[in-house]
Amino acid sequence: MKRPLAAPLACAAMCTAATILAAPDVRAAIVLGTPAKLPEPVNSDTTADWAPSISADALELYFTSIRGGGSDADIWMAKRESAIGNWNNPVNLGHDVNSTMNDSYPSISSDGLELYLMRGSSPFNVPDTDIWVSRRDSKSDPWQPGTRLSSTVNDPLFFDGQPEISADGLSLYFNSLRPGGLGEEDIWVSTRATRNDPWATPVNLGEPVNQIAIDGTPSVSADGTMLIFASDRPGTMGVFDLWLSTRTSAEDAWGDPENLGPIVNATLYQVSPSISSDGATLYYTAGPGLDARLDIWEVPISIVLPTLGDTDDDGDVDIDDLNNVRNNFGGNGLGDTDSDGDVDIDDLNAVRNHFGASGATAPAQSVPEPGGALLAMLAAALCATVCRRRRLRAESGEPPFDPRCSGLAAGAAVVNRQGGNPW
Repeated sequence: MKRPLAAPLACAAMCTAATILAAPDVRAAIVLGTPAKLPEPVNSDTTADWAPSISADALELYFTSIRGGGSDADIWMAKRESAIGNWNNPVNLGHDVNSTMNDSYPSISSDGLELYLMRGSSPFNVPDTDIWVSRRDSKSDPWQPGTRLSSTVNDPLFFDGQPEISADGLSLYFNSLRPGGLGEEDIWVSTRATRNDPWATPVNLGEPVNQIAIDGTPSVSADGTMLIFASDRPGTMGVFDLWLSTRTSAEDAWGDPENLGPIVNATLYQVSPSISSDGATLYYTAGPGLDARLDIWEVPISIVLPTLGDTDDDGDVDIDDLNNVRNNFGGNGLGDTDSDGDVDIDDLNAVRNHFGASGATAPAQSVPEPGGALLAMLAAALCATVCRRRRLRAESGEPPFDPRCSGLAAGAAVVNRQGGNPW
């Protein structure tokens, strides 16, 4: 009777992979610092200030305000001399950007030449609200009169607003009440091939980002791997909380959103996030009510590295993680850093490629020699062990299902005799 092919093929694949220690995908999480309300003159004590959008160089802050004695919301902009300097007095962007209606929720492009905004009869969500854009030829030129985006983006019968332009200028995220959504409001995205091309038909981000709830005011990190948005979904602490969804790359699907927690979500309303281009600061709106008590806040962000490789969740990738992979290699459980149900070569690679990383902001490091070489030999030894176990369970009388297993086992024995076993 012939042996089943599943075991030999799986073992061959593992042994082949042992010679190629490629870096795995790593999904980062964030750690939040202490929030601080922006002081005057950005925030006013008498009017609501909300919906910040920070420029790529962090020297301009665009936001919405009803200051100045008017009854309609306008787009304002504050400048500063350096990324750590104080903000100067905000200025109203004038009639080329603002209209006699309510102009709110600005989003400045990374090159500073496009300013997307929401315009309607109310600064909040009403059916006549649409997305507009103003342009300028250079950052030293004045803004040109705004234009309404086409009906491809703006549904003529439903609310569309709260835009967010991606760092590459090729994706436009926004809220909409149009049909085809999952909840009361959903986050949609429209794309274009180049900055000169028209916007394509919007696509609903779908689950798990959108739920049967109000989901909106999106902000996407410059590398496209973090999405922070406001929602009143179950698990929200106030009326609206900020939630975080991540993905490994800009081509991957968004992961399950997580509540940013009480550090940020400390009042009834937390909305309108804006992630700085370096990913170091989150600007957002918070307050106890949708009136003059809304203000703009900022909070430092630290990137957590790594999530893969840290098998025991102690913040370090060290010998304990290596032992967890070693002790469970070929099985499941502790050591399964990528949560695929198996402790295998991918988990070993995760430990190897991030060995020595420590703490919330520590950079991942390659294993220093001779550690890297030893880990490579460890991969061979572990594969040989699994191959040997599976070979013994195979039908008797058959030749070895993979001749590489014998060589790997012999190599592992040499490593052990030379005292190079990293266990």
